[in-house]
Amino acid sequence: MDRSKIPLTRLTHHLITQHFAHLGCRMRQAIDATCGNGFDTVFLASLGFKSILAFDVQEHAILSTKTRLANMTDKINPDAVKLIHQGHENMAQHITQPIDCAIFNLGFLPKADKQITTHAETTLTALRVVQTFLAELGMFTILCYPGHSSGAHETKAVQQWLSNLDDQWIIKTHLSQAPSYTTPVLYYVKRN
Repeated sequence: MDRSKIPLTRLTHHLITQHFAHLGCRMRQAIDATCGNGFDTVFLASLGFKSILAFDVQEHAILSTKTRLANMTDKINPDAVKLIHQGHENMAQHITQPIDCAIFNLGFLPKADKQITTHAETTLTALRVVQTFLAELGMFTILCYPGHSSGAHETKAVQQWLSNLDDQWIIKTHLSQAPSYTTPVLYYVKRN
């Protein structure tokens, strides 16, 4: 598979599926740090995680995700998902067990108010929580969108945070087909 030619959101799902298929990891708790329209939440539920915490500050995102989950009850267990109408910086108070997987799809909600975005400070807080609670064979992905001013600042902050991680972490970077300074970038992170 030529990874440079597939959308980064689809690549995120592919990398996560591969990670858990090859390692045979336990799939206890997963985090969708920004549930948006529910695609990542439904994806995590389809993998069979026993508990999924899905966060978003926008009520529209929570409702959209709830609807998407309700339409998939024949394929997933919607009872495994807890939708939390809060920012991902508050996730520590909801975590009940080690995190096996977390998805950060940053930026703004498509087809919604583009002034409402994720922010570097709250994202870094959430990333530190995931780093602390990540299971031994766990992994997380971060999809950054530097094409708007808040996203550019957030992407730089995430890159700086990743560059300060010690050698117990493996970080892989994926860019879309035509990389530039405004191109979305996907980071895949796991323990070494």
